[in-house]
Amino acid sequence: MLVRLIKELLNKVLRSSAAVSLDQVHDAMKSGNLDKARALCDIVLSSRPDHIDALHLAGTIAHQQGDKARAIALLTRAAESLTDPQPSLGLGQILQEAGRLDEAIMYFKRAVEIDPELYASRIALGNVLHKRGKFAESEVHLRQAIALRPDSMEAHQLLAFQLYYLARHVEVAETVRAMQRIEVSDARKIYLALLLPAIYKSVQ
Repeated sequence: MLVRLIKELLNKVLRSSAAVSLDQVHDAMKSGNLDKARALCDIVLSSRPDHIDALHLAGTIAHQQGDKARAIALLTRAAESLTDPQPSLGLGQILQEAGRLDEAIMYFKRAVEIDPELYASRIALGNVLHKRGKFAESEVHLRQAIALRPDSMEAHQLLAFQLYYLARHVEVAETVRAMQRIEVSDARKIYLALLLPAIYKSVQ
């Protein structure tokens, strides 16, 4: 592990050698030219096969192109990073889409270990743990997501439904009241007007 960490830190120092190519990759992705973006990533990886950023981008591009197997293979290599949670997060999301929930949990946990304060990892992990029926563990991460982003309607909503499922009615009501205090768009207000009274009524 120490050797890999040192190697990764050296890669960061040397990253400027591929900076232009990666900038071009981002530009190509923004313009929707995924074939060009993929070709540019391949150029970087031909000389730097362990370049974490290039592997991450190449995996993201493969996913956008519908090549799930390639995306998983590339992001699995990128997820060896000990300092960047994004490859593990991205890989977990693709694995979740593929129904490989236990593997998704493993990579979401890795992302959380790398950066415990990354909201996206916490909410993703809490969500997939709920789907696997691991409610106590899920609740920990959903509440942490709320602590990191108190105005997150998504995190509050996931927690409310989980508590409702577990028949913890008082806590459902508390979560609903917290949701009502969050400022939201007009469209979301309409949604809440339909959803929240039904949840709140059920706990009276």
